[in-house]
Amino acid sequence: MWAMDPVPTDERQIVRELAQQVAEVAALPIQQERLDLWRRQNRMDLCKPPVLVYIEDAWEEFVPPETCQCEHESARRLEIDFRRRLWAFEHIRDDRPITAEVDTYLVFNDSGLCKADDQQVIDTDSPTGQRRGVVYGQVLPDDADPGATFPKRTISPDWETTRVEQERLEDLVGDIMDVHVIEATGWCACALDYLVFLRGAGQILLDIVDRPKWLEAMVQAMVASEIDAAHQCEAQHLLAMNNGNEHVGSGGQAVTDELPGSGFDGEHVRLIDQWGFGTEQILSEVSPEMHWDLALRHEVKLLELFGLNCYGCCEPLHKKMEIVRRIPRLRRVSMSPFVNWAEGAEQIGGDFIYSAKPTPSLLQGVGWDIEPCRREIQTILDVGRANGCQMEFILNGTLTSRNEPHRYEQWTDMVQEMVQA
Repeated sequence: MWAMDPVPTDERQIVRELAQQVAEVAALPIQQERLDLWRRQNRMDLCKPPVLVYIEDAWEEFVPPETCQCEHESARRLEIDFRRRLWAFEHIRDDRPITAEVDTYLVFNDSGLCKADDQQVIDTDSPTGQRRGVVYGQVLPDDADPGATFPKRTISPDWETTRVEQERLEDLVGDIMDVHVIEATGWCACALDYLVFLRGAGQILLDIVDRPKWLEAMVQAMVASEIDAAHQCEAQHLLAMNNGNEHVGSGGQAVTDELPGSGFDGEHVRLIDQWGFGTEQILSEVSPEMHWDLALRHEVKLLELFGLNCYGCCEPLHKKMEIVRRIPRLRRVSMSPFVNWAEGAEQIGGDFIYSAKPTPSLLQGVGWDIEPCRREIQTILDVGRANGCQMEFILNGTLTSRNEPHRYEQWTDMVQEMVQA
């Protein structure tokens, strides 16, 4: 089928040349050293705190779209991916391993999945004019029935559609890189954050006060729906391992030798063989008790299915560790820029990975001064070391460099030097 939409010969050559360059970088000894670092980090062995930079929305300032030459959709997607990997390797000297792999994702038929179809999208002001803000309207009415909103779902794979892209990728670069079909992975216990897409953030905050029982019933219904979908995928052998060189939680690499779990037959992945993830950013400012009652006590039923778990994203959790500790097999806790660094370190100690998220806005303002960044990193290091924390530094929320990519290069080099001291 893919032959009906062939990649032009010149674009094919561009992609293959870039793939070869990525493969050469992936073969360097430093990549295995980085994989080993994350393996040690995730089992909480003594090691240098890993540093990871997610470029996110700033990529167009680093690898501008006009520098890419391919127009065919599949070729252009690969070209952008490869150029970004190569740019990051040369300029962002963090601990992200580069491997000679290309992923495509299994297409699922998921009947009954509740989706937010009506979204109001508005342009927002930005230094480069490249950003867009999204405003979510209230498409879920006040009288919505939780059971009808999140009904019984039927999960089935669409192998035919999946194989079209798989075969195209294998034809393009399969002799240079490993092409993987990624099946079901990346489960997230984040019911209220998802409901923001259906109700709007402001309305959810009002619901917390005005209709907490209804909101909790929605959370219960959504969690039950996700658990059922997860079990369907497991029963149909549609789960994938997520213990390799991939993103896990809200930051970090998933590389671990603790997954799959005991009893794995070497073929059929189980939920207990995967990483899980939970977060509720919309509950940032509510009490620990309300956070637990509205969401986490229900979401734990999903998280308990997994072999290792991460929790948190941008919400400050330094005052909520008592409830976060109730998550089974918890390994990584996000400490966002909004936490009290010292209190978070005291609460986490050496029990979990202290996943520090330094303040990205320090790199994004008018004028560049690295000294406030240096002071922040030193503060985190001091409180983490004083409390025996297993630390890592994850820079995300990166919206812009003000068209000065050297800010990210200098920040990464500075942090790498400081964590080695």
